[in-house]
Order: sequence, then C-alpha cells, then structure tokens
Amino acid sequence: KLDKLFSVNLTESIKVHLYLFVFLLIIVGNVYNVLMFALWFDKLLHLYSGFFLVSIGVLFANKWVPYASVEIKANIGFMYSISIALLWEIFEFIGDVFLSIVYPSYEITMQFYHLEKEVWIFPQPYAIVDTMLDLSLGTLGAIIFVVIYRKLKKS
Repeated sequence: KLDKLFSVNLTESIKVHLYLFVFLLIIVGNVYNVLMFALWFDKLLHLYSGFFLVSIGVLFANKWVPYASVEIKANIGFMYSISIALLWEIFEFIGDVFLSIVYPSYEITMQFYHLEKEVWIFPQPYAIVDTMLDLSLGTLGAIIFVVIYRKLKKS
C-alpha cells in the first residue's frame, strides 16, 4: 500500500527494514516495555531510523530525479532523514506539552516535560539531552548510510 501512496516501488530490503523497525518500536519497545527499562534501546532506534530513513530518501530521489548524481541522491536522502528526525522531535515536544495540560499527573511522557505544582518545568534537564542525543544519533545513522551508499555506487 505504501508503494501506491508515494508512487514508488519499495525494494524488498527496504520493506524488511521497515517491518524490523516497526517490530522493534511497537512490539519490543512498547508491548514488552523495553523503552521504559533500557534507555539505550531508544537511542538504538534513533540510530537505526537515521540509517533507514536515508534509504527511503534515496528511493524518492531515484524516482523523482533519476538522472541526478550519486552525491545529489545521497544528499537528498540525508536531508530527508534529518527532516523526519526533526519533525519527530517536534512531535514529541508537542505531545508532551499537550499531555501535561490534559493529564497533569501523567508522568510517562516522551521527553519528560510536565507541570509540577502548577509551574512548568520547562525543560527538565534530561529533555534537552534526550532531544540532542536523538538528533545526533539519527544524524550519525544517516551519515553511515550515506558513506556506504556512496562507496557502493562509486564501485
């Protein structure tokens, strides 16, 4: 269905990575609560998402600018990955602020923002570290993919 939605043919390897990422995030991370007990697991997912999202961006570049150079396609993939990571972090922030307003006593949020005695704790010390680590690891994953992609396409 994604193939038709974006007018691209997802390769089998991209489908496998997509299913693996969704499995790790939803089943392992949320159903088995690994995200709550192993903080490194969230960081691993951000590293993997950076890697994975570049492949999606390169796929779009192959479809929309087929005659572009390998470097341009890699850069498009890289920027796609960074953009999605940034949008995700903004979503986490907005979600946490919304949850803090609707459920002030709710303590499990994505970045640990909340109200305490009617005063915003904004941001809590860990929230900015969490966001920066997430963005940095996503960028590192994207860089790893770009380096591998360029080496494979040049040979």
